[in-house]
Amino acid sequence: MDGTIAPLKGRYGVMACALNLVDGALLWRFSALYSGTAANLAEPPTAPTLMPAAVYGGVDSLVFGDLSGRLWVLGAQSGAPLGGGPAWQAPGGTAEPIGGGIAIRNRLALFGTGGVEHADSHGSYAVYAVEILPEGARLLWSQSLPPGERLWGAPTFDRFGRSYLGLGAGEDAAGHLLVVAADGTLLGDVVLPGAPLGGITLAPGAVLAVTRSGELQQLGDIPQEVTPVAGAPGRVRVFSWRVR
Repeated sequence: MDGTIAPLKGRYGVMACALNLVDGALLWRFSALYSGTAANLAEPPTAPTLMPAAVYGGVDSLVFGDLSGRLWVLGAQSGAPLGGGPAWQAPGGTAEPIGGGIAIRNRLALFGTGGVEHADSHGSYAVYAVEILPEGARLLWSQSLPPGERLWGAPTFDRFGRSYLGLGAGEDAAGHLLVVAADGTLLGDVVLPGAPLGGITLAPGAVLAVTRSGELQQLGDIPQEVTPVAGAPGRVRVFSWRVR
């Protein structure tokens, strides 16, 4: 909300905060109001994704989308938005909310629009690949989706730079697993019995997806004995989901 005493008469928007994990102190806070029809939308935006720093390691920026189709890139240390505002805007604005999560590879942000419950079930959405630059962002490529189809979870990159996207329409409709090259070229399209809800997960030798009906779909074979991959010391992987 916008911080008014009577929140029900205020307007909705997005807010991001950074806290000191030692004592809980607020380091910075960023907020931006929605405009137009999005001002009445109370759904949460996409979960933020951390963009690693290119030179010295650590985290460079916090990246997330919102219900107005805006892509935000906030400085990890200051919370200041890149360029003083949204780094990029979906052409459809509020009609193309960014709600399915964002995948980051180097300086590339990959995401789809329409992945929220309130979005028009017959609307036209797309997948966008946006390069984040020091002074702003630019669209590298986009792929329009059939009416009603959308990404309900974040895309996934493999180590070769290929991306895996799970998309679909309503609960009873079939879904698709798309495999896309780094330049946006479609490499494969596999039909699934339902739309993947939480994105695509890669395992050694296989691709996993959970549909909106709760079915686990596995493409490929996972070896019986898999050597765990040790994570970097002091790092954790954070998974999030949204109750629909």
